[in-house]
Amino acid sequence: MNWLEFDKDTIFKGKDADGNRYLNQFLRDYERIFNITDFNAGCEKCLNDYYTKLITHLEMGNTTEPREYQLKPKYNGIPLGFGSPILVTNANITKKYAETLIKNHPRGRDLFHVLPDTKPKTATTRTKKQSPSKND
Repeated sequence: MNWLEFDKDTIFKGKDADGNRYLNQFLRDYERIFNITDFNAGCEKCLNDYYTKLITHLEMGNTTEPREYQLKPKYNGIPLGFGSPILVTNANITKKYAETLIKNHPRGRDLFHVLPDTKPKTATTRTKKQSPSKND
């Protein structure tokens, strides 16, 4: 199942069309991916940790090329602004979202693991100065 398509509440509380709890399926996938069999499904903090770890793993695995902006794992799922219903993740981040976070969040650039290179590119090779030819 592609867990990146579901929000956390749906995974923890929802059911599929056949009435099966998403949480059971999620924990089975977690067990398979991380080879862990000892769960504490009754602990809300533990479930949040499982969710963060698996979603981060899936997001990192789904990147076929480097992303221009990438949040640090502990900030993955950060609200776009105070009281905003938009949660910014590495799966949905856009340049506009990143610029808003950098501008408005107290941590700004420190929220990110990857940012585009904002320094101007400098030439790495220099051309030799040509000496005037004897015929000039």
